[in-house]
Amino acid sequence: MIGYYAVSFKLGLFILLTLAFVALSVKYYPGAVAVAVAELIVGSHGYLASITIGNFAVSIRQVFFIILILACFLSAKFWKSIYESSYRLITPISVIILSLVYGIAIGLLRHNSLTGIYSDSNAYLYILFGLPVYWASQKARFKVDLLSVVAAASIFLIFKTLFVEYILTHDFRFFNQDLYVWLRDTRLAEMTRTSTGAYRVFMPSQLFLLVPWFYCYIYIVKNGLSNKYAGLFALTTAALIISFSRSLWLGIMIGLIIFFIYILVIDRKKIVNIFTGGLIGLIGGMVVIYAILWFPWPHSFARGGFPIDERFNISTEAAASSRWKLLPPLIESIRRHPVAGSGFGTPITYISDDPRVRAVSPDGSYT
Repeated sequence: MIGYYAVSFKLGLFILLTLAFVALSVKYYPGAVAVAVAELIVGSHGYLASITIGNFAVSIRQVFFIILILACFLSAKFWKSIYESSYRLITPISVIILSLVYGIAIGLLRHNSLTGIYSDSNAYLYILFGLPVYWASQKARFKVDLLSVVAAASIFLIFKTLFVEYILTHDFRFFNQDLYVWLRDTRLAEMTRTSTGAYRVFMPSQLFLLVPWFYCYIYIVKNGLSNKYAGLFALTTAALIISFSRSLWLGIMIGLIIFFIYILVIDRKKIVNIFTGGLIGLIGGMVVIYAILWFPWPHSFARGGFPIDERFNISTEAAASSRWKLLPPLIESIRRHPVAGSGFGTPITYISDDPRVRAVSPDGSYT
């Protein structure tokens, strides 16, 4: 956060992280891959650290990715590994590369903007991160390192979510505004004040919290109540509730249905544990949330509870109604080129109900 206000510190930190990562890649490549995975979990869009070159922002995630890919391509051992496993890798790699080339080519033929084409294709390029992961997995120790890193990063993300909720709902004077602006501008989190004064704190990387959530839940269902796992389960549930993400909640529901069917077929004696485990997580999560909101010091802005019901009003809630309004333009765009597609960078304009969009565009038009 200091680097956000002190440019020289930001640049120095960025260079230091880059050099440290290069050194780690040379000394112990699997460790560098594990660090990159940790950044992927805690860094949301990857701009936890970044520098600006001209009009282009370079994120630490992009630097990590380039270093790992270069290390792969410059290593004879990597190519030998690829050659020996080509029958397993050639098809998925070829599909990814051909899809990227096709999407870019069609976008150019449709005269889409170069900026739009880059923005769309850039995300798909990160799929190639699978190559460093594959190479690192040749080391037996990597799997243990990776599990440890994922666990630590997930726990950090949980407490990060709860910490941001606590700060934003309490009177920390200027720090409230500073934290909000930093998280927003670095795209680490999306924060929205609710009708009760509580905040929705959403981070794209909260998707990874589904891993510890299901792990704890399955453990409790199969082995009974454990204080260690029940506590982590409650904290993870609280973070997922605070995210206000309908997509994550839907993913949990689908996973629970599949797990319920599995238990029904394999071990019906555990059926009761399915419901008690769910109650432990839900009640524990709500206790954690209310403990944060009602903590007496400093003064809390939260006037009531956590209005989960607001997220289920999909007909009038701004984000949900905006997505519904996006569907007709999307369908119309698909109809124009139903077979060949429109390519990367195809612009689509729709009417949004998002207050942030309305503040810039009064009629709600957004491309």
